[in-house]
Amino acid sequence: LNEGSFFNLQMQLNFFLPHFKLYDFADRHNADITRMIFRVANIPYEEVLIDRNNEWQQLQREMPLGTLPVLEIDGHKIGGTTAICRQLAWRFGLSGETAADDSIVDMLADFLHEAHISLKSWINAIQNVNNSEQDVESLDKMASHYVSTRLGPVLEKHLEKNGTGFLVGGKMTWADLMAVSFFNKLFDSGREGFISAFPLIKQHYQQIAPIVLPPTKFNDKLNEDTLPIALTA
Repeated sequence: LNEGSFFNLQMQLNFFLPHFKLYDFADRHNADITRMIFRVANIPYEEVLIDRNNEWQQLQREMPLGTLPVLEIDGHKIGGTTAICRQLAWRFGLSGETAADDSIVDMLADFLHEAHISLKSWINAIQNVNNSEQDVESLDKMASHYVSTRLGPVLEKHLEKNGTGFLVGGKMTWADLMAVSFFNKLFDSGREGFISAFPLIKQHYQQIAPIVLPPTKFNDKLNEDTLPIALTA
């Protein structure tokens, strides 16, 4: 295809796409993974940012689970991070290549989402969400222990077993994006030492983050010699 034909094809595809509307709080911390999926798939979407203090109480009753993020697809609202991600992954080719692979993708994505929930207080503290005044030092110890004893060993094992640079199969899935979303918090806050014992996790992040994170978000502390891997192995 020449440049003009490609542009016309893209316009036609966009015409037939549903209208995606993403609801998140104004601090934009709740829907990182959803934005990554849209970015990787190169799909346009509308974003509605809601003020926690002035707007949320009124809008909460309109949301299917009373929480954010919420994705609206042609007027149909879906609540819950993993439900949203599964829907978009299915649409945009970020699910597993086989039924068996997809079950592992779901398992690891749920495992990573569990980590986000378990460490929510720590994440809020290091990102200063709601002007968090919690004891960061004690939360750091808790988070470091969680990563070193639970999260890290499991993901390192799967990366070693799979051997493709991805968590599952031979292509990028939304489980890889969930991993980048979590570990980006370590790199953004200078806590990459939490994964010093897990070289494959660090390599996975260094290779995939440049693909899925916006340029202004990608941490320049990464090894400058690291090259992004392709979307498939």
